[in-house]
Formats: sequence, structure tokens, C-alpha cells
Amino acid sequence: MADYDETIWSTGDVITAALLNHGETQYATAKAEVELGNWVIPASAIETGTFDVTLLPVTIKQLLLDAGSGTPRLSNGCASLVQRETATNKQNYASCDFDHVVNEYIQWRVLLPDSYNGNPFTARFVWSAGSGSGQVRWGIQMQCVADDGAIDAAWGTAVEINDTLGSVGDLMVSDVTGNITPSGTPAAGKYLFVQVYRDAADTGNDTLASDAYLMAVKLELSLGYSD
Repeated sequence: MADYDETIWSTGDVITAALLNHGETQYATAKAEVELGNWVIPASAIETGTFDVTLLPVTIKQLLLDAGSGTPRLSNGCASLVQRETATNKQNYASCDFDHVVNEYIQWRVLLPDSYNGNPFTARFVWSAGSGSGQVRWGIQMQCVADDGAIDAAWGTAVEINDTLGSVGDLMVSDVTGNITPSGTPAAGKYLFVQVYRDAADTGNDTLASDAYLMAVKLELSLGYSD
């Protein structure tokens, strides 16, 4: 970051175009450095409130939960991983399949980054189907566990979203969900359990009368400042 050239103003000083341009350059340099995360703020400035910490950059990190890295739940789990090949061009893909009659589940486990700021998550579901038409209602819920915390604890509130199959064999990516808040106290370094399910019991929303092939879930979380 370029050094700042401090100017001490006195009564009667004239502001010139050159001085104004210099100020614009200093501002642009500082802004670019902050956006890159390179501006070091003295702790005393933050503690005394002389620096607005809400201006610090927040980075969004994406975590891809591939079907192959998940595990069907032991009770009411979805089908185990299946590899498929398209008929004409032979693209191979893998999925875990979810029934259209009863709710089925899959889980992942993630150790949260040290820079995670405790804010809620969002998710998108990547899936397909081999037959039928209609929509699938996907659900997700989470639980955070700290060191020496109980693993067998309640899940956070489930968040669900509908996504409609375009055509058989199409790759579908759902809209982003609403905010997902894990149970426990979400914080950096904690162990995160993620559970995804198909809400087949909600027949008013889940109308695809065939298996849904879940290929991946994309999680988004924020790193950096949080108020």
C-alpha cells in the first residue's frame, strides 16, 4: 500500500486541483487494499470505535458437498452412491437417489474454517431424475459441535426449497435457500454436521413421482467481520 502523505492545513491555504486529485488517488489506493484484505487496522482504533469495522471486507466461501463424499443415514437413508452414464455422449456422473414416497436422508461432516464468522449458511441443490415430471422439495439442517460437546444434540431448524424438473435427464440447480442456522453456537473451528433430505411426505410440494438423483449440495458461508 502506498504511503499516505499527510497535509497540515492552515487558515488561508488554497485547495488546488492537484491536491484534490492527490486525495482521490489516496482514496482509490486505500479502497483497493481493503478489498484485498491487506489493510491492517490497529486494535486500539477498533476498540475505541474510531474505525467503522462494518467496512471491513467479508468473503463468501463455497463448500461443495459431493454425493460421493456423503453417507446415507443409517435410519431412513437414501440409496448408496450410483454411477450413471448418458446414452449418447457417455458422460458419467454419480448420485445418491431419494425415494418419492418416504423421506430419506444423507449427511456430511465439515470442520469449519478458523475465519468463519458465525453467520448463517445458504445452500443450492444439484440433482436430476430419470423419469417423471414435477418438482422435488429438498430440505437441509445443521448442527455445530464444539470441543467436548455432545454429538447427540438437536438439529437446527430445517430450511426447505422446491425445484422443478425441466426434462428427464436434465441437470437441475435449485435456487438458493433461505438462511440456514445450525443448532449449537455456530463458530470458527467447530465440527459441523449437515443433513439433507427429500421431503416426500409433503405431497403438496413434492410432486415428482420418481427417484430424485442428488449429485451435490453447494454451501455458502461468510468469512471475516461479523457484527
